Amino acid sequence: MARPRQRSLNLTIPKPQAVREEVVQSHTIELLTWCGYEVYQTTHRYRLQTCPKCAGRFMPTGGYGSRPGVPDLIVYHPRWPPGAVWIGVEMKGQKTPLSDEQKALAGAGRIIVARSDREALDGIQAAEERLFGRVHGSRPVGW
Repeated sequence: MARPRQRSLNLTIPKPQAVREEVVQSHTIELLTWCGYEVYQTTHRYRLQTCPKCAGRFMPTGGYGSRPGVPDLIVYHPRWPPGAVWIGVEMKGQKTPLSDEQKALAGAGRIIVARSDREALDGIQAAEERLFGRVHGSRPVGW
């Protein structure tokens, strides 16, 4: 009896794409909130606008952020002591470079630069450990 002819699969596997900064930031806000942190977003994402004269698409002036060097997220935990600090988190996409102001703040230890939700949580909890001697926020199982 003849064997059935094997068919090969012709699958196209997409190349991994860089995750946009705003996607990473929304996931980070969701994770940190789930872990018990209060998160305030300082950036404002704008949609592309259409020029009424030429129908071209453009980003409105003003960009994403508020001021150069101001971090995207301001984070604290309700159980931190009264008058305690806020922690600034600058979210970046996988290939997004830091501005000069962000490099200076990160170099001075004034902000946490994170390219994923996990990096943000790890950075915040490491800062908590240094500042308060313990971590107040939860942590997902297996992290």
